[in-house]
Amino acid sequence: MTPSSVVGRMKYRRKIGNALTGKKDLVVVKGLKYTAEEKMAKDMDTKDLNPDVGFPCLHYSVSEAAGVLKVEIVKKNNKSMKLGIRTLDDTATGEEDYETIDKEIVFAAGDKKKTVEIKIIDDDSWEPDEDFLIELYDLESGEKMTGVDTQTRVTIIDDDEPGIVSFK
Repeated sequence: MTPSSVVGRMKYRRKIGNALTGKKDLVVVKGLKYTAEEKMAKDMDTKDLNPDVGFPCLHYSVSEAAGVLKVEIVKKNNKSMKLGIRTLDDTATGEEDYETIDKEIVFAAGDKKKTVEIKIIDDDSWEPDEDFLIELYDLESGEKMTGVDTQTRVTIIDDDEPGIVSFK
C-alpha cells in the first residue's frame, strides 16, 4: 500500500466517522451504509441459505464512535419460532470492544423482522480495525443453525488517531 492510499483511506474513514457521529462533515454518504466488502444474502444461491430465518446482510462495518449497531434478522415463513442469537469474538473482544449478547428471539406467526442492538464500546486508544461474529443458533442443541445467512461478520472501524511519528 502506498503512503498516499493510506492517507486517503484515513480521510475516508474520518468522514465516515464524522457522518456516523453527527458532525458536520457528511461528504461520504455511502459510508453510512456498508463498505465495498458488503455481502448480501439475497445475492447468494438459495441452497446455501437457511430456509426459515437469517441475516439479510452478512458483513456490517460500524464506526467505533457509533455507539450502537442495529442488526436485522428476517424470518422467511409464517410460522412462529424461537431461536438464539449470540456474539462470538474474532479479533474484537467482548466487553472491551463491544457488549456481548446471548439471548432468545421469539417470532410470532406474523412477524417478519426483528432488530437486535449491540453496543459498540468507544475507547480513546488507537488499534487496528477489529471483527466479531453474530450467529443464530438452535436453543435446544446450542448449535449454530444451518445456512451461511445465520452468521454475520461485524467490523469495528477504529476512529482514534494512531499518533505522530517525527524525526529531529
